[in-house]
Amino acid sequence: RSKAMRETQRRTTAEFIVAGKLSVVDVDGRHASLVRQFLNEAAHGQPVRGFVLSNELLDEFDPVRVRLVWRKGYSPSPRMCTECTSYREAHVLHSIDATALEALLQPNGILGNGTIAATIEDLTWEGRMMTCGALTTSALRHAMLTVVEDLTPSERMSCAPMLLCCFPFLLAVNQALQYHHEALHPVHVRRRHEPDDARELVRLYRFHLGNLNGTVPLAKQRYRQVR
Repeated sequence: RSKAMRETQRRTTAEFIVAGKLSVVDVDGRHASLVRQFLNEAAHGQPVRGFVLSNELLDEFDPVRVRLVWRKGYSPSPRMCTECTSYREAHVLHSIDATALEALLQPNGILGNGTIAATIEDLTWEGRMMTCGALTTSALRHAMLTVVEDLTPSERMSCAPMLLCCFPFLLAVNQALQYHHEALHPVHVRRRHEPDDARELVRLYRFHLGNLNGTVPLAKQRYRQVR
């Protein structure tokens, strides 16, 4: 993506460029589809005979997790495991420790520039709005109110004026659904378990709340900027 780097590459490989054996192209790995357009034009629609060199291409690919899904009572067969339609994306939520983020943004404390510039306070607010915005379904609202019933007054004040903290609650729900696809059904949400008579979502929420203190969730674009 660096114009200066492309110019350096053109100077050091000038003899190959003149001979028509090499082209230095302005292509961003985050928009890899543009590479195909260039190759089609350069090869006049014919198959490419050669190879493509790219600096840190894999670093530009966002991590993706997938989960194998099958109907209850119908275990997946070996063939099913090879079919793309058997998988669903398990969305990745990026986050960073607030102390580490502050160190990365030294010396001016700002990420990016221009209209997309953001301070640590901006990023914290964005992360809170992003995670809370993902909890707007009726099932999740019911689950939140059920969890709040068991929280102590100090726990309820952790993310005031919200009744609970959206980020750890979102992770608690995600973990619960990984092991039980009906974890958000009202019957399962309200069920208490032995020996401490605790609800599973409350236990998971408290676990993540204790481990996420000072952690800032990042939207995909912000994650790319930080990376």
